[in-house]
Amino acid sequence: DLLKLIIMRTFLKIGLCLLLAAGFFACEKDETPTTGRVKVSCKSSDGLKSFIIYTDVEPPKNIIYTKENPQDNFSVDFNPGNYIYTFVKSSGTSSGLEMFQIRAGRTTKISYNNGSPTIDYE
Repeated sequence: DLLKLIIMRTFLKIGLCLLLAAGFFACEKDETPTTGRVKVSCKSSDGLKSFIIYTDVEPPKNIIYTKENPQDNFSVDFNPGNYIYTFVKSSGTSSGLEMFQIRAGRTTKISYNNGSPTIDYE
């Protein structure tokens, strides 16, 4: 009986150590995303001067990001929230202010195809 008790205690100690080790490894990383991503795709034959993102606060709207001559695809990470964007053409005219949302861990796609901007949420 003494041998069985010693073996049971040994297995109990080993099991407890493995359980604690599994708990430590499970809590080691915080993988909760804190930002979202904007992917911008530009296709324009009339030329673009800039792409601008504003905060959604009135007044005034604050510019928080500008990309000059946006001819290629690019992406930017932002904190979750509501934002406004516009494309400015080489002629100085704007595509208009469009509202969009950033969600943590998600991607918002903004496409500009010869004058018509679109938004897609992934």
